[in-house]
Amino acid sequence: VAPQTFLKRKNKAVSTVSVASDGSITTTLKSVNAGKEPTGRLPYGSAFKVVVMEPSEATDTVDTALFFRFKNVCGATPYFIGPVPFFNYEVNAPIFIGD
Repeated sequence: VAPQTFLKRKNKAVSTVSVASDGSITTTLKSVNAGKEPTGRLPYGSAFKVVVMEPSEATDTVDTALFFRFKNVCGATPYFIGPVPFFNYEVNAPIFIGD
């Protein structure tokens, strides 16, 4: 593997998709989107998930996006509705990440 290829692959891991491991997704809706959701945090509660998208080394910025889920009496789906653009951060900018 060429060094440049390795670095590109490493950067792609920022906004990966993983199997939903949220304990509240134990209902019939957990199979929506094959049970997968983007890796991120819930700094503002469970209404949406904040996901770090692809960083730009050329401009030293990173974009974040929101992902939502559907909730009803049957339970909740993984966070898969999105991405909805959120904030763009520059180097050394403060980022609220929650508890």
